[in-house]
Amino acid sequence: MIIRSEDGKTLIKIESNGQDDRFSSFLFTIQNVDEVSPFSGRNDNVVFTGYADFLKSFQSLVLSREGNPVLKMSEDCFIAFFRWNEVGDIGVKASITKFGFSTDTTRSNSCRLEVEFKIDGEYVNSLFEDFKQFNAWE
Repeated sequence: MIIRSEDGKTLIKIESNGQDDRFSSFLFTIQNVDEVSPFSGRNDNVVFTGYADFLKSFQSLVLSREGNPVLKMSEDCFIAFFRWNEVGDIGVKASITKFGFSTDTTRSNSCRLEVEFKIDGEYVNSLFEDFKQFNAWE
């Protein structure tokens, strides 16, 4: 699944690490493909939490343009959808975090990338169908 910003310069990718395995983890990527200052972040092994609740909330957003569905993932990663403006456009906010190891037992190292952008409203219905295809377990 790929979610693109309206200008096409920022994208979010979610891919199953095992296409036919519903217990598989996911690859979660954010890319900014701007020619002047490209950047990206990736977590190779996230697991969805609250997937069924996210789908219900996302369906409500599709039908009414109301609500704030958030798909939480392991390592503090998430993707959230929300009403961008009064017209009813939809925005997406996503965050990728990777935790690292440290010699300090009280804290761990982390690196985070966060994006927020407006998506084409006509795209929201097909996104819901794409999310349903993941058939993620909890």
